[in-house]
Amino acid sequence: MPVVASNNTAGRPELYPTIVKPKFDDIYEWISQGNTEKSICKRLGIHPFTWICYKKEYTELTELITRARTAAGDLLLNKQFAAACGQTVTLYKQKVTKDGDVVDIAEDMYIPPNVNAADFWSRHMMPGYIPPKSVESGNITINNIQLPQLEADIQAIQSKRKELETLLAVDVEVIED
Repeated sequence: MPVVASNNTAGRPELYPTIVKPKFDDIYEWISQGNTEKSICKRLGIHPFTWICYKKEYTELTELITRARTAAGDLLLNKQFAAACGQTVTLYKQKVTKDGDVVDIAEDMYIPPNVNAADFWSRHMMPGYIPPKSVESGNITINNIQLPQLEADIQAIQSKRKELETLLAVDVEVIED
């Protein structure tokens, strides 16, 4: 019977099929929750260089990482949208009464819209979005919001003004009875 040589010539068992592949579901969760690959290596007990080699060798791992990062990006955009719109969150607290009993309290708290989150979301999700520009002038910041609708409104106002000016410029003769 011929002897079959394995890919691993050092005599050390490969960790991918025993440690990495069985943890695919966990790895997906960790990456989609924002964990770094370095922290995942630490959790799995493998060296980051080994992780890099596995990513190059196993396309299924690379595809898993890509899907998880996409999920993380979608989660981030959803959270950014919620922050941009403002939201009401429920805070759960415990309070000790005069009798010494611990009572659970649910309290709603309104978080106002976050302008930075709105700008971030708009830049990434709205194809024609033109971000506002800020100009620093000494201690004063001037915000120049460039919106296509605003520009159209200004043009309409200017054309109406010209129309009214031409009506005023017409010579009018007063006839007295």
